[in-house]
Amino acid sequence: MPPLFFLSYARDDNEEDDGDESTLVRAFFEDLQGEIRDITGDRPAADGSFIDTKIPVGALWEEHIHQAVCDSKIFVALMSPSYFRREWCGREWAIFETRSPNGNAGDKLVPIVWHPSVVVPEFAARYQHTIDDKNRAELRDALSDYQDQGLKWLVQYRNEPQYRVKYGLVVREIAKRIVAAAGSGELPALDPGAAKKIEARFAAPVAPRTLTVAEFDDDDDACAYFLPVVGMRAQIKRDAIRERYADSRWNWQPFVPQSLSKLGITLASVATQAELRPLWLDFKDDLPRFIRAAESRGRMVIVVVDAWSTELQEYLQHAQQLDESLFRNCVVVVVWSDDPNKVPELVQLVRKRALGRRADEHLLEEVYDHAGFTKRLGELLRLLDQRLAPLRTPTRKLPPGDGGTLPTVSATTTRSGAP
Repeated sequence: MPPLFFLSYARDDNEEDDGDESTLVRAFFEDLQGEIRDITGDRPAADGSFIDTKIPVGALWEEHIHQAVCDSKIFVALMSPSYFRREWCGREWAIFETRSPNGNAGDKLVPIVWHPSVVVPEFAARYQHTIDDKNRAELRDALSDYQDQGLKWLVQYRNEPQYRVKYGLVVREIAKRIVAAAGSGELPALDPGAAKKIEARFAAPVAPRTLTVAEFDDDDDACAYFLPVVGMRAQIKRDAIRERYADSRWNWQPFVPQSLSKLGITLASVATQAELRPLWLDFKDDLPRFIRAAESRGRMVIVVVDAWSTELQEYLQHAQQLDESLFRNCVVVVVWSDDPNKVPELVQLVRKRALGRRADEHLLEEVYDHAGFTKRLGELLRLLDQRLAPLRTPTRKLPPGDGGTLPTVSATTTRSGAP
């Protein structure tokens, strides 16, 4: 049974709800489900609607997203300034529109004003994002708050007596619209494999934040610092692989054509699922000093190495600088976008020139596909979080799990996530 609706939102709009342990987006999602149940008289099945927080722990996040947006009857978008800057939101939107023969999803795409400061782009303005007041005074009053403050504001104050009824009226109107649209026919489903090749309808370039030691503060413990050893497109001389690279290291697509996922999006997603805030590092002269300072504060650093980029002299210099230092908070993940057995000279370059001197207590991982990359990266983040927790004062509450010990592997580690 396909989901009735797919809820698309920007992750940084999913703020904590002061009223309970849920989040604002999740609270709205559950309330909307309840209104739909009241209208239809049926209790939705377990897969009757989709939000990404329903993805099981350890599942392949990207595959679940693609499957749901390819099958869902209705696409509900929570529009905000953040939403139209997020590539994943842009991809979800584009995939759903592609299911319509003319590229216009009509009443099946339901945009919601989540934050009033959003500037609705022209391509989104063709979809109805206002709600008819039906000449009802009480609904007109509720919609006035919705239009002026956005739905997020109504969700946040839904338990206040003066807003409880208004919030309920707005949610019910949205539910009615979804039920009516779902009953007027369905868009053709789309093959999830084809969805992977669809470009985002919108996105803003990932802008890495370059950190210095002076920027450390007491609130940064629940974070993961990511450092890419990845070349720019203009630096890559091999024609066969140049399409994977971009003008930003964070927009590198290591596993094209099997996956179009960009590095920055993947890292942010995996870190968020591990309850860690992703922060970006860039090369600088005092990088070893920064990593050492992070270690003393119990913060982790993940170095993501593109095997092909180790051919570039500027990256080799920095890799050797890291290789000669001892950091127990630093993990190196080497991404092999091609079968290393076919490029033995590159294997020797990576292991001997750049990373061959790492001591046994260091972690060196090799990954070979997108699924293996996301799975192993999530495991490493949780294991490092456990290892570094005693260095933090006070120790932060760790995500649930049995913890485990951080494995130690040599530079000749076996494949992680390989078939």
